[in-house]
Amino acid sequence: MGGEIDVFSQPNVGTEFTVKLKYAVTHVAPSQDSTPPQVSKKITPVNTEKLRVLLAEDNKVNALVMGKFFKSEGHEFTHVTDGAEALKALKYQSFDLVVMDNHMPNMSGIEAIQKIRNQLSLNVCVFAFTADVFKEAHDAFIEAGADFVLTKPLQINSLRDAIAQYSSKISGKLLIDASEDKDGNVVYLVKAPIDSLSMTEEELSKSSLLVSESFTKAEVDELLNTFVDEAEQKVDELIDAYTNASSRELYIALHSVKGILFEFGLHEAAILAQEAESIARNKQVPELVLLQSLINRLLVNSHQAQRILSKEDHQDMTG
Repeated sequence: MGGEIDVFSQPNVGTEFTVKLKYAVTHVAPSQDSTPPQVSKKITPVNTEKLRVLLAEDNKVNALVMGKFFKSEGHEFTHVTDGAEALKALKYQSFDLVVMDNHMPNMSGIEAIQKIRNQLSLNVCVFAFTADVFKEAHDAFIEAGADFVLTKPLQINSLRDAIAQYSSKISGKLLIDASEDKDGNVVYLVKAPIDSLSMTEEELSKSSLLVSESFTKAEVDELLNTFVDEAEQKVDELIDAYTNASSRELYIALHSVKGILFEFGLHEAAILAQEAESIARNKQVPELVLLQSLINRLLVNSHQAQRILSKEDHQDMTG
């Protein structure tokens, strides 16, 4: 066909193939009665804020390249050199995006990702970053819990495209297409970064359920872990139901949220859930501000539960 194939390969980094093919371009004149193509409405990520990025990479050159990119885009950048250090950072800091190499000392990227999902129970967006070009290696990352796999050598455009593709999860916000109010403003519910929320709305540390003498420490830890899982799940359900403008879905989610909050003695948050539930029961969608306030309180109390658990783990480790 008269084309060209170029190969670039670097030991311990990866291989890149470039294929160039020649083909003829045929122009077809449109018929007079043809209908103009329909252009789908562009979905624009609502997040333009600075991201907090954690990179786990033991190769200094790759880390420098990655760090330069993120800093040039205006994001905060933290670098660790293995999976164990990444887990430690994630226990005590909040990140919007984790970029994880695989072959590192002390703990591999795949093992670290599994622990992020299963032990830390974090839903943070994770990009794997590897020189492995085989499908099996990429599948192993995805099965461990990675959201996307970047290949080495780093292609800046691929990284930028991946961030745009997963912007809703990275920012904790939804990509909204047609959800506009009467003035044409985009409206959405947000899973805001924890450091942007008011911790004065936290009630969990004063919960009578957690200080009850009828529960052992192990049972209290189980209650806290259950609350974190339930809170994260219910926040997602509320966002999905609001996006679908489904009063029935909202009622089901709100009824469950109300029960959880009352059970843990989180009365201020429970009253918000009860108010929203009453509105949804009448087949109406509660106001955005009311639902957002409830979601914020769920996130704050979930974060407090994780802080209590992390503090206990740290105390156990230090004796």
